[in-house]
Amino acid sequence: MHGGAFNRGNAAMHNSGAMVGWAAEPFICVSFGYRIGALGFLPSALSAKEGALNLGLKDQICLMEWVQENIHHFERTRSPCLACRRVHTR
Repeated sequence: MHGGAFNRGNAAMHNSGAMVGWAAEPFICVSFGYRIGALGFLPSALSAKEGALNLGLKDQICLMEWVQENIHHFERTRSPCLACRRVHTR
């Protein structure tokens, strides 16, 4: 997940191909985007009423759940996804 204090940045900030290519051990890299700024974190009474607060964090949780459910389609052996386990132990 890219940094940026939830108001700037994107997945292209990291060269995922280079990270995988230069890694000592093979790994699967999942790059994704999520809503930032007002689209992801608009604090308002209406947003709260509609259950639409912290949408950027909800995007990240949704991604981690998807990875946990589908990572086995991309790897040869089924090993635990450490980042996903951290999300599920909130």
